[in-house]
Amino acid sequence: MLRSKSAGNKLKKFFFKFGTSETLRDKFNNTNTITNRNSISPISAHNHLHFKPRNRSEFNQYLAGIVDASGFIEENKLGLFLDKGDYSLASLLKQYIGYGYIIEINDSLIFNISNREGIRVFIESIYGEFKSENIYNKIKEHHHFLTVDISWDLYRLNYNIFDTNIESFKNSLWFAGFSDGKAMFSLRTKVETDRLEIYLNYEVCHISGDIVHYIKGCLGGTTYFKKDEGTYLITYSCYNSINFSTANAIISYFDNRHLLSKKYLDFLKWRKAYEISQVVTYKLNKLNKNLISHNTSSLTSCSLISNKSNYLSFIATNNSLSSRATNKSVSPIRHYSSSS
Repeated sequence: MLRSKSAGNKLKKFFFKFGTSETLRDKFNNTNTITNRNSISPISAHNHLHFKPRNRSEFNQYLAGIVDASGFIEENKLGLFLDKGDYSLASLLKQYIGYGYIIEINDSLIFNISNREGIRVFIESIYGEFKSENIYNKIKEHHHFLTVDISWDLYRLNYNIFDTNIESFKNSLWFAGFSDGKAMFSLRTKVETDRLEIYLNYEVCHISGDIVHYIKGCLGGTTYFKKDEGTYLITYSCYNSINFSTANAIISYFDNRHLLSKKYLDFLKWRKAYEISQVVTYKLNKLNKNLISHNTSSLTSCSLISNKSNYLSFIATNNSLSSRATNKSVSPIRHYSSSS
C-alpha cells in the first residue's frame, strides 16, 4: 500500500510521483517487491559535455541568478562573493562583462567592478532578470543614472520574474547561477531493519522568501525557516528538495543548464549517488529480494552484495563531496550514515 506523508526528510528508494512536494513512502508487499515502480523516469548514465552560456541572453540570466545569491551593490562598486578556487568562473565573468578585478580574502574570492561604465554594463545586463528585492533597492539607492523610477511591485509585474511556468524555468540559466552562488548538495544514508533509507538533498537558504517559494513552485520540495548561525538575528527562508522525484527534476535541469563553479563537481557526485540508487532498486525489483536482510545492524551487513556493496562503497569513498556555501570555508561532504 502506498501512503503519503507531508514534508519530512525520510526518503524511501526513489519511486515517487513527479511534481509533488510531499514524500511518498513505498512499502513492500507480500512478495517483497516495490509496489510503485514506474513513477519516475530513470536518468541517463551518461553525462553531457560541459558547456558555458551560448549567447549574451543566457549569460545575463546566469549573471542575474548568481547576483541574487551572492551579489552586493554599493555606491562606488558592486561585485560577487565566490568560493575560493573559482578563478575560472571569475575570469569568465570578466570576459563577458569586460570589466572587473578579483580579490582573495580568507576563504573567499570577491569579483569587484568599480569602473562607472562597468557598473552600468553589469546592471543593465541583469535588469529584468534578477529576482531579489534587496538588489533592486540597492540599484535605486545608488545608481540613479539608470532611471529606475518604478516600484518593486511594478518591476515584478512588468518582468513576470516569479512566473512558475516549468518550461520558462527550465529554459533559463537563472537557477544555475543562483545555485552556483548558494546551493549545497548533501547525501545521507540510514539502515533500518528492512530497508536502506537514502537522503539526497539539494538545499539553499536566502533572505528572500519570494525566491525560495519560486524555486519550490517550479520544482516541488519543501521550505522552512532558519536563524543565522552566527548572530541568530537574521531569519533565512530555506529550500530542500526533500524527495527523489524533486532530485530527478533537479538532475534533469542541471544536465542541460550547467553549473560553472566548482559546485559542478559536487553535482556530478550527487548525480552518481542517485544513479547508483536507481540501479540498486531496479535490481531489487528484478531479483525480488529485500534490500536489507532482517538481521542487518550496520551498513556493511547487507544482502544483494553485488550491487548494494557498490553503492555503499561509493558512499564510503566519496567524502570529498563538499557542501559549499558562499563566504564560508569549504567543508567535507554532508554525508551521514547511521543504523537503527
